[in-house]
Amino acid sequence: MGGVGNTTLVQQVAQRAQVVKQANDEKLFDIMVMALNISQTPNMTKIQGEIASLLGLKLEKRDKWERAVRLSQSTKKHEKILVILDDIWESISFERIGIPYGSNQHPKGYCKVLQTSRQHAVLCKDMGTEKDFHVQHLCEQEAWSLFKQMTGDSVEKPELQPIATKVVKKCEGLPVALVTTAKALKGESTGVWRNALEQLKRSAPTNIRGMSKNVYTCLELSYNHLESDEVKSFFLLCGLLGDLDISLDDLLKYGMGLDLFDYMDSLEKARDKVVTLVKLLKASSLLLDGQYLKTSSLYFVEEEGNGYVRMHDVIRDVAKSIVSKDPHRFLVKEDVSLQEWEKRDGVLNNCNGMSLTCTRVQELPKRLVCPKLGFFLLDGSCNPLKIPDSFFEEMKEVRVLSLSASNLTRLPSSLHFLSNLRTLCLFGWFWSKFKDTKVLGELNKLQILSILGYESAELPKEMMQLTDIRMLSLSNCTVFTPRNVISSFSRLEHLSVKNIIYEWEKGELFGEMHACVSELTRLSCLRTLEVEIPDPYVLPVKCFSKLLKKVEVVDLTRLYGTRHFVNELDCDGFLHLKHLPISSSGEMQYIMNTTTLEMERIDPPPSAFPLLEEFNLKFLNKLESVWHGPIPMGCFANLRVLRMEFCDCLKCILWLPTPTTQEKESVLIVFPELRRLDLTHLPNLIDFYSTRIIGGSREPSIIPFFNHQ
Repeated sequence: MGGVGNTTLVQQVAQRAQVVKQANDEKLFDIMVMALNISQTPNMTKIQGEIASLLGLKLEKRDKWERAVRLSQSTKKHEKILVILDDIWESISFERIGIPYGSNQHPKGYCKVLQTSRQHAVLCKDMGTEKDFHVQHLCEQEAWSLFKQMTGDSVEKPELQPIATKVVKKCEGLPVALVTTAKALKGESTGVWRNALEQLKRSAPTNIRGMSKNVYTCLELSYNHLESDEVKSFFLLCGLLGDLDISLDDLLKYGMGLDLFDYMDSLEKARDKVVTLVKLLKASSLLLDGQYLKTSSLYFVEEEGNGYVRMHDVIRDVAKSIVSKDPHRFLVKEDVSLQEWEKRDGVLNNCNGMSLTCTRVQELPKRLVCPKLGFFLLDGSCNPLKIPDSFFEEMKEVRVLSLSASNLTRLPSSLHFLSNLRTLCLFGWFWSKFKDTKVLGELNKLQILSILGYESAELPKEMMQLTDIRMLSLSNCTVFTPRNVISSFSRLEHLSVKNIIYEWEKGELFGEMHACVSELTRLSCLRTLEVEIPDPYVLPVKCFSKLLKKVEVVDLTRLYGTRHFVNELDCDGFLHLKHLPISSSGEMQYIMNTTTLEMERIDPPPSAFPLLEEFNLKFLNKLESVWHGPIPMGCFANLRVLRMEFCDCLKCILWLPTPTTQEKESVLIVFPELRRLDLTHLPNLIDFYSTRIIGGSREPSIIPFFNHQ
């Protein structure tokens, strides 16, 4: 069954498979790829995407078979590959995914496959595995040892030990139940322990496949012991958001829309609340760190896991069961046919939230009568899905709407009935063209709008009426935006315009009706900016410099034509920036240059990056050093994380003039708060910092890396 530690075991196997060597000193496997939590209804597109991302492959084809062929071809280029498929519920085809399955001889280009499942028959009969390993529950002694490790020695007290022993037995040797129950009861009085035991004794039957009633009641107890309704609601929201890693950005968007955060009207305050709630749930072992390395979130840049968390599959099943009951009444279903909808009228009338995944269903009913519905997540990304124009007419209380549809080319006209909508997220595929969006201008209470992955989309001029927009994310798509629409969002705090800025610049250059970059300077509340600048000749540097003086988080890509970042974009030194990623800017030589080419000193800014906490530099092919020349006191005073990747010409991080006796002390404390330093694929790196004689040779004088310490 789930919760015995299958996923943890295969993660350990994955780590060791890349380290352990055979007798001939060769690795067992050169590459390891893993798809976790495949779940009861396998989503082949998502599984292919996970494996492809770990192979560094982009799959943009729509047809699953085309994707499978390309994935198989890419896999066959490698020698020895281990593929791990975790939590399989039914037979799946390796061929449909694109996994070239190998024999015992393990020929080149074919994979060894390690699978886990709650059902032994799925592996040995349906999948025809060659060797099976049954993972047993913990024995009584092991279970007590783990429980005591989580609660501390207090359970050995005479008044507690008999109760604790009975509680442990109710957990049935299941690690996930033992850990969560122990953390829920840790530090509680004897009376609370006795009451918990009584609740466990009254455990009701559960209809969750593969889960006993005792285990369910143990996990429900952990939920009941959460300290507030706010953290309970947040936990249930996490349980609704799929089987894979959960984006903290999504939790922020949905939580704001649902008013989970005590009606906070600032994204920054809501972000802090998300961080707090995540830490509480992690402390209770009800949430775990994210599994995969993904693109970092701009709002959660310093959080471990790159802005992602995940939920154990057994805990997620319990969360879905709890949220389906009163008073929550959320419906979580996959592939509900039109005939089934007709039978659900009574259920839908009282439904507060709905999460639907359509992997086979291609047509939705004309309308759903859901007068109480506040949250609606619809995933139709796997197959073409038809959404009738009248579909949303009877959902007037919806506050959060997330639509993923591969063929969504226009918004249903009934969307204007959603007069209470706060959060709207639209996810498409790169071949989709998104037009006729005038209905967006009628969503007067909209605060968060996210459009991702469309070949083209259009923001109508009617959106100028939306005065409460706080977050606008237009990523990985070409968006046509009329002049003055973006600048009308006076309360905008977060703006992502990655991969679409080119259409704006045409307005700046040719005087057309498109938006222009200079509009961004009118956004007085803007704190987070993600932008790509492919053409330096149409970038108004003065406007951009003014913009950068007030934001705290900036993600910059393709700064073509920029050689000295601070000198050219903000000579004041970016005094308010806290997080700064720069990538794919092939002409950048230094982030800051305080020395002329004639080797004469020039006056540096009084300070630079004094508040910067995280600095990421990636794919800067001509970067020679971060800082070139004398460094004023206070620069990088708050820097905690420095990451540098794929900077082929980097010789040293700091290239300093030869210090005087008085200056030597300051050189040693340039990064007084640095906690993490990641240096990846820097083939020409010589040293952390180097010095040279002013007026003499330009070659660095080498100082040992960290003084050999």
